[in-house]
Amino acid sequence: MTENIVETTKAEEITTENISLDYIFTQIDKIVSNTAHITEALEILKSIQSIGPEDIGAEEKAKGIADVVRARETTNQQLLAFYTRVYTDLTAPKKDPITTRVELIKNLRLSALKELKGCYSEDELVERADSILYDISSFCNDIFSTENKI
Repeated sequence: MTENIVETTKAEEITTENISLDYIFTQIDKIVSNTAHITEALEILKSIQSIGPEDIGAEEKAKGIADVVRARETTNQQLLAFYTRVYTDLTAPKKDPITTRVELIKNLRLSALKELKGCYSEDELVERADSILYDISSFCNDIFSTENKI
C-alpha cells in the first residue's frame, strides 16, 4: 500500500509567503481523491481465505489491514483540520497596525484603571501608577521594536 501515498511538496519549498488558497485547495483535493489505499485494502481483504473458525491468522490479517486504513484516515482528518486552520488564517481580515496599536493601548488603559481601583492613599496611587506606566512603556517598547525588526 506504500506506493499509493500522495506525493507532496517538499517542506523546504513551503513558506508562509507562498502558501495560497490554490495550494490549500490542491492539497485538500489530493487528500479527498486519494482512495487507492482503501481500494487496495478491500482487495486484500477479499483475497484472505480462512480455513475455519479456529483460523485466527486470517482474522488478525484483516484487523491489521483495517488498522492501517483507520490510521491513514485519521491522518487525512488531521491534515484536513490543519488545512482548514490555514485557510481560516489566510482569509481572516487583516488588521491595520495602527488599529491594533490603538486597541492595545485601550486595553492597557483599562487594565491600569482596574489596578488603581484598590489604592486608598495618594502616595499609594502615585506609586502604583508609576509602576504601571513603567510596565506599559517597557511593554510598548518591546512590541514596537520587535515589529520594526520584522
